[in-house]
Parts: sequence; structure tokens; C-alpha cells
Amino acid sequence: MKRYQPGSPGPILVPAGWTADLDRKTFEVRYGPAEDCGLAAMKLLTEAYINFNFTLDRGLMSALSGMGEASANCGAALGASEKIDWLASLALSAEHRCGGARYVEILAFCSWIENERRRVLHSLRDPFSVAWAYQFVEIAECLHHAIQTLRDLFPESADGSDSGESTFSC
Repeated sequence: MKRYQPGSPGPILVPAGWTADLDRKTFEVRYGPAEDCGLAAMKLLTEAYINFNFTLDRGLMSALSGMGEASANCGAALGASEKIDWLASLALSAEHRCGGARYVEILAFCSWIENERRRVLHSLRDPFSVAWAYQFVEIAECLHHAIQTLRDLFPESADGSDSGESTFSC
């Protein structure tokens, strides 16, 4: 699997000459046997996306703390792109405590992977497109990278527990 890092990664594309057999073998080497590796990869992507949104919610709660309960808890009503955009606008605000180049770089990576997720899943609307496990796994792994990077930026609590309260700090 290719490693994507913050910066200007390109699109997540299936390698030239990719086949259904390569797709299955590559998936099984990494994750073990699956009756349907495409479906199993989509489940990985779905789980990663749910965790990505949860992590964005927690970051938004932290960044908006002190701005009122409705603002700090609005994450569930927003899509991932909206959460990223809001966090990015806060990062670019000179007077906000959650700023800096690292913060902006991480959010740019989050925006890129969200756009890639949407692009790849949008392609599934074409009845002649092939759904490759490779792309689903690449997106899931990039989402996991984004989650970990966001968690490093917004640690949940000093003891590693999740008390249910936002203890993220910028």
C-alpha cells in the first residue's frame, strides 16, 4: 500500500495492470481471508469514517469550548467537510488558540482524504465502474492516519481515558 502524507498527495488510484486477483491477494495479505474482499474493505472504510467523524466532533468541541453549548456540540449535525472547514477557519484566525502551521497542515490532509473518499465513492454510481478493495483500504488507512494525527493534536486526557467530556487542548 502506498503511504500518503500531509502535503499535496495526488489521487488514490488503482495501480496500472491491477486485477481482481491482485486486489484479493493484496487485501488478504494485509487483513486475512475474506469471502468478499471488496465488501470487507468497504466495512473497514465505513468504520474508519465513523471514527474520523467522531474525532472531528471532539476537535470541534474543544475548539469551540467557551462559545456556548450549542456551538460546541453541533458536530453531529455537520458533515466531515463542514467540520474540517470550521476547524480550518479557526486555525487561520489569528486570535484563536488553535492555530499554527501544523494545525493547518493536518486539516489540509483531512480535507484531502475527505475529498478522495467522496470522489472514489461517487465513482460507484457509474454502473460500469469496478469497486476495488485497494482504494477502499487506502482511504481507510489514510483516515486512520488522520485520526491519529488529530488525536495527537487534541489528546483526550492525560490518563488516556475517555470520560465523555472534552478535554482536548490546542
